[in-house]
Amino acid sequence: MFSVCPSSAARGSLPAWLRGALCSGVVGAMMTMGCGGGPIPPDVVTVAAGLDNPTDVVVLDDGSLLVAESGAGRVVRVSDAGEVSPLIDGFALGTFFPYDIGPLAVAVRGDGSLVVGEGGESIGRERVSFFAGDGSDAGVAALVPISGGDFRAVVIEPAGGDLYIASASTNRVFRAAAGGGGFGEPAAFVADTTLPPIGFDSPWALAIDADGNLLIGFADVDAGGIARLATSGGDEAGSAEMIYTSARMVTGIAVRPADGVVFFSEFSAARPDDARIARFRDGQVETFFGGDLVGPTSIAFGQEGELYVTTLGATPNADSGSVLRLTPVTIADTSDSETGTPGDASPPPSADPPATNGESGSTNGESGSG
Repeated sequence: MFSVCPSSAARGSLPAWLRGALCSGVVGAMMTMGCGGGPIPPDVVTVAAGLDNPTDVVVLDDGSLLVAESGAGRVVRVSDAGEVSPLIDGFALGTFFPYDIGPLAVAVRGDGSLVVGEGGESIGRERVSFFAGDGSDAGVAALVPISGGDFRAVVIEPAGGDLYIASASTNRVFRAAAGGGGFGEPAAFVADTTLPPIGFDSPWALAIDADGNLLIGFADVDAGGIARLATSGGDEAGSAEMIYTSARMVTGIAVRPADGVVFFSEFSAARPDDARIARFRDGQVETFFGGDLVGPTSIAFGQEGELYVTTLGATPNADSGSVLRLTPVTIADTSDSETGTPGDASPPPSADPPATNGESGSTNGESGSG
């Protein structure tokens, strides 16, 4: 290992991650992935590879991971050593062209039991299912939200334990109140995300921010974004606003536990390698990691601040998916906002400025414009 810090002029022509690596002495063996075999910063580790369309990841208390391996119709456990073992299988398989899909989303309740959003059945028959932590039947009846399908995201509200469900194919977000060890009937928290004040198709990612608001990531092939909704109004959303808009699909959202900073993954439907992990910082949206990142589908933080990312890979249904781990070296507050798309600007989740277009940099005073 060696360290060399280029001159200011030379540094300006290098990617941010490489500038940091050169100056901090972490230049070493470079890993390669994807079709191009390009370089990956040495603080990125492939935890698991050969997965069939992984669509969601959660981190368990023991440091192992649960991954919705959607194309294989199962949920798997991934050890810290990268050993992949089936936990729940036999989910129905369908097609979201060109991908085979089965289980799409996983969440863990406070008691360790699991919630799985499914996507392999037809609209109106797809379920949100419940399992014990060991993958066995939890004895809780599955939810079948009316007019719901492609349940791309499920999230548990920490304070009350309520369940939020994103229905990508019908542009709805459901809320199921916790009670009696299970959940009540799902109610339409957002009946139609295509209407104002949101105005976006395909709710794809969910997270609860540090203030208890619901964040919704949208993944329409032509326009993505993130909405922030108040959750204090029971079955109906409170105030709603778009806090970020983009020409890419937003596929995952994670809130860093240490400081509440919101990170998200996004990529272009036409070009899965046009991808990045970004974050809100100081009133800006900045690229946090890009490079050889092909089709990121979800992100989740580990107990020590590491960030896990599932990727589809370059070839659908060809076991080219993976789970990456970005160590704290990467996620430290050292990345440069200049690495983001020129003009990126968006409010931190605790502020209330207008929505912003992440591609053109124009500020739109009306929330929900595509």
